[in-house]
This record gives sequence, structure tokens and C-alpha cells, in this order.
Amino acid sequence: MKFACAALSIVLLAFARPAAADVSEAVSYRYYTAPIEPQQTLYSSLLKASPIRENGQAYLGHTSWHVRWNLHWRSDAGGRCTLDRLHTHLQATITLPQRAPGDGRAEKAFETFSQALHEHELRHLAIARKAAQAIDERIWQLPTMPTCNALNQAANQMGERVLDEARSEGRAYDQRTGHGRSEGAVLAH
Repeated sequence: MKFACAALSIVLLAFARPAAADVSEAVSYRYYTAPIEPQQTLYSSLLKASPIRENGQAYLGHTSWHVRWNLHWRSDAGGRCTLDRLHTHLQATITLPQRAPGDGRAEKAFETFSQALHEHELRHLAIARKAAQAIDERIWQLPTMPTCNALNQAANQMGERVLDEARSEGRAYDQRTGHGRSEGAVLAH
């Protein structure tokens, strides 16, 4: 009886799949400096110096991100394919302004604005992290497929759906907050 239980345990372990793999991430920051001209407001100077452009519009902060996943599978003698390993990686870059050195004008306003903008961008990062985790979890839930190509296609379709949902969530978040203005990321024009 002990031998039968041990053998069954070994067989179950051989076919067990991990519940989910860890999602790795690399987050970096990119800063731009805006020299403030005497005739310009802090907002105007930052807007002019900002490297962030989307659809012809300048923004003062941005979180760009990309999630990729790599599947490793095993196939049985009949060609049926099961996920064996999965690595999901989030790459993100947060771009923010920094105050020009030596410029004391509007220092408090900039600090308040900068802190609120950073928090806003961290919420975008949280959306990306949630998407990466969801991709990882949902791909692990895929059943054995008739072919490895079918498994790969199902995983990619699943991942792309999650990415589309996350992009929509990010756009809705920006709409809801006025790109962070309702959260304090605002400067006098």
C-alpha cells in the first residue's frame, strides 16, 4: 500500500502544473528638464520641453509599458500540447519632468505637481502590473491543446485580449482624472 501511494504521488507530480509563474519586471525612469524663461509660466516651460507627444498633443508625464510572454510546452506522442513553463515580463518606463537646477521660482507648486503626477503615473504602472499578472494566470489556465500551434495561438490571443483591456482601462483612468489633474497634477497656465 505504501508503494502504491508513493507511485501515485510520483505520477501526480509528473503531471502537475505550477499554479502560476512569477512575473518579472523592469521599471525605469526617464526625466526631462525644462529651463524656465522669465516670460513663461512653469506649465508652459514644461509643456514646451516635454518629449511626450501623442496625436499631436504634448503631455507632462507618461508611463509606457510592454508585456511579453514566452511559452515552453511539451507534447505527447499524439501531438497534444501542454504548457510546461511560462515566463511573463513587464517592461515599463515612467517619464517625468524635473525642475531646472537653480530655479527657485514656483518651487512649492512644482513639488506638489510633481508628486501628484508621479502618483498618477504609478497608477498607470499598477494597471500594467495587473495586466502582466492576468496574462500569466490566464495562460496557465489554458487546457492541453490538440497541437502546440493551437496552444501558442490561444495563449497569444488571450494575452492580446488582456492587453487591450488594460489599454482601455488606462485611457478610462486618464479620462476620469483629466490625465491626473483631478488628483493634483495641475499647474497654473
